[in-house]
Parts: sequence; structure tokens; C-alpha cells
Amino acid sequence: MIDPETVTIVGQPSHGTVTVNDNGAVTYTSTIGAAS
Repeated sequence: MIDPETVTIVGQPSHGTVTVNDNGAVTYTSTIGAAS
């Protein structure tokens, strides 16, 4: 399990966003129209 208090996002991806959820999960959300 990832400790969300120790995770640091140093840069966002080119075609979406990354967030660290309260439960420690890291979520990537693609921008609309970006290829998967």
C-alpha cells in the first residue's frame, strides 16, 4: 500500500492528470480525445 502522505507528484502527464486518492491509490485520468 502506498502512504498518500509520502507521495509527491512532480509533473502532470501530457495527456491527462494524476491524483493521489485518500486511500493511497494513484489515479490517471486521460484528457478527452487522447489515444489510449
